Amino acid sequence: MGKCRGDWAIAAAAAVSAAHCLVTGEAIDLSVQQTLSCTYQGGVDGCKGAWTTIDGMQWLIRQSTSLCMKSAIPYTSGKTGTARYCSDNTKCAGSISLQVGAVEVTSGEASLGLQLQTQPVTSYVMVDNDQWRLYAGGIVSYCTLMADSVYQAVLVVGYGTEDFGYGTHPVNFFKVRSSWGTQWGERGDIRLQRGLIINRGICDVARYVTYPTLLSPQAAVDGQTT
Repeated sequence: MGKCRGDWAIAAAAAVSAAHCLVTGEAIDLSVQQTLSCTYQGGVDGCKGAWTTIDGMQWLIRQSTSLCMKSAIPYTSGKTGTARYCSDNTKCAGSISLQVGAVEVTSGEASLGLQLQTQPVTSYVMVDNDQWRLYAGGIVSYCTLMADSVYQAVLVVGYGTEDFGYGTHPVNFFKVRSSWGTQWGERGDIRLQRGLIINRGICDVARYVTYPTLLSPQAAVDGQTT
């Protein structure tokens, strides 16, 4: 993420890229920089962190056939700290036909776990606590609630269970991918314990979950986008 509060764009581009791949089998890596600088072209700088993953995903879905890959428009705002001007996407027009549907919202650990059986999803987590900042591995069982908690967008990529051996109970967890780089946590990921706060999850991981719906293979062929 660097100098830019572009976590919302990073999570949005990753979620839509994954959804398209699940529908079509085509692996893509949509440009975070394009998402960051074009979602609100002419508006507030995307690096200010004011926009949401829904904004980013909806913009990507509306563009559909005018999207660039990371290789065409690489991420530069992490160094410059600004993303006010929309990237030129003319060279990318027609290079892809995005096959995902409308953005949905859900909440609660049960709903999050159910959706993860289908696809990665975006969420917002509290990051201004030592449990997150100093995380180096393992399963986090609580986050300290601050007076004015700072949230960042993340991609929730899966869930699992770890068995710590004889005489202990297996621990369920959600696996979350941050935008803090692979030097942080477990190569950029963190595991948050599942089943302790069922309505919102540890660090609020299940409080506000968003994702693009997957079109059926036939709908993708027919060109359906909603």
